[in-house]
Amino acid sequence: MSETAVDTSEAPEETEAEATEPEATEAPEEAEPAASDLLPRLGTGDASGPVLLLGGSSASRERLERARFEVSENPEEAERAAVALVSTRLPRGKTAETVRRLRRETSAPILALVHPGGEDAAVGLQRAGADAAVAEGAEPSVRSYLDPDSHTDPTHAVRFQEAYEAQADQGVNGSSSSLSVDPVTLLPTGRQLEERIAALADSGEPTRIAFLRVEGWNRTRRRLAADGEGLLRRRLAVRFADATRRDHAELYSLGGGDFAAVGVGWAPTAAGRTMRHLTEIAATFVPAGNEHLQLNIGHVGPELTTDVTALRELATRALRLAGRQEGSTVVGPDELVRTLAPSTEIEAALRLLDHIERDDPHGPGHGQRVGAIAAELASRLRLDAPERATLRLAGHLHDVGKGRLEAHQRFLGANPSEEQRWAYRAHPELGAAYLLVPAGPEVAAAVRHHHERWDGTGFPEGLAGEAIPLEARVVALADRIEHLRRQGHSDTDVTAQLSAEAGSAFDPTLVEVGLELLGLAEEHEQPSDIAV
Repeated sequence: MSETAVDTSEAPEETEAEATEPEATEAPEEAEPAASDLLPRLGTGDASGPVLLLGGSSASRERLERARFEVSENPEEAERAAVALVSTRLPRGKTAETVRRLRRETSAPILALVHPGGEDAAVGLQRAGADAAVAEGAEPSVRSYLDPDSHTDPTHAVRFQEAYEAQADQGVNGSSSSLSVDPVTLLPTGRQLEERIAALADSGEPTRIAFLRVEGWNRTRRRLAADGEGLLRRRLAVRFADATRRDHAELYSLGGGDFAAVGVGWAPTAAGRTMRHLTEIAATFVPAGNEHLQLNIGHVGPELTTDVTALRELATRALRLAGRQEGSTVVGPDELVRTLAPSTEIEAALRLLDHIERDDPHGPGHGQRVGAIAAELASRLRLDAPERATLRLAGHLHDVGKGRLEAHQRFLGANPSEEQRWAYRAHPELGAAYLLVPAGPEVAAAVRHHHERWDGTGFPEGLAGEAIPLEARVVALADRIEHLRRQGHSDTDVTAQLSAEAGSAFDPTLVEVGLELLGLAEEHEQPSDIAV
């Protein structure tokens, strides 16, 4: 985890010596195939073969075909596939075995195709051997996994970083009444909505949830007479309830201009038609005399997930997306999937990292702390905001490649076996392959080379000096600072150790910046009492 060949917290003397040996002579010939089996196969597919889509939705297939891919859903074609997509929509218990079988049958890249809400399943696919994750809605980026140098989409990487920077989500509306019936609209309230959602979650019935919001409700109500708001809400409720009742859906009042609709077996085509009709109904109201009401709607159903609790959250996101657009807007599953692709991918990566850090001697949150220190170093280097964001993201996810390793290979002890050491050395490349397309080449390069050393004795390529990307040098130093502080070293000890490693493990100029930072680094996290 420090900028040595192995984690010096676990093998301070033996592994430091091993790190300085030429890499080509360290492993016996029989150890190399096991290590190479771990390395990602991205960029090695036969572009003339089909995309093998297993368990994907019809919308995913359509997006691939629009991107001019040949698509096959026949597992027997695995051998000639250019790339294999294994959907998190496959039944639980089948996804991991599907990946393992594909590993035996094809040398093509294997990607987890992650539906919104399927991030945990994506972690399982990555642990089983998937090379990377692609969110539904981002299927055209599959081309980048076949030829990363030519086809990496920088805009997707920007959206991925933006999703990382803005993960916090807000609720739909905090004003739901605790009463069983809204006295103005005579509709059931938010409390009844929650009870209904809980009941549907237990039943397993195919459910659709829609959230409706009258845009600018507070502005509208201020223009009405004293009893005008109640009258307007009542009239809207009657018209909305009539429209949704035709689809056998139930309407709920959430307060103000907010409503929700829930339906069992509510087909997407019928739902889309009803949602458009609701916006037309809203437009017939002109309460202020010159402005028609605008209605924003977000709706999702079983075409995304059968988890009703997840549906509620996805419908919330769809409503927020609708609110960012001009005029009355309906956001359904297809548009939501395309928009959520970056946040789905970052969430899958963070959950994979959480799984890795459960057993990390540095303690949970190691990646987040490294990312924070890397961002502070970037600030002191006077890098601009996008570069600081890149370093924060790269630092946070620098160990994500360990998700492909067995638990005993992720963190090395005092006497690691050859198999452990060679597997461990694969994690920077695995992580870079995982992040190349969604996070971009700068983040991937920082992750790939964060175990290189200034004197050229690191891995995976033995780069030296300024041949090591600056981002990787910064992440390596941030990783080392975090490691030393988690061991409980005093600032004096940290200063001494970093000074001793300047010019050998680390860029000496960066070490000077790191020494300036130590007072700030102390605030990130108190020393851990974990024995390492």
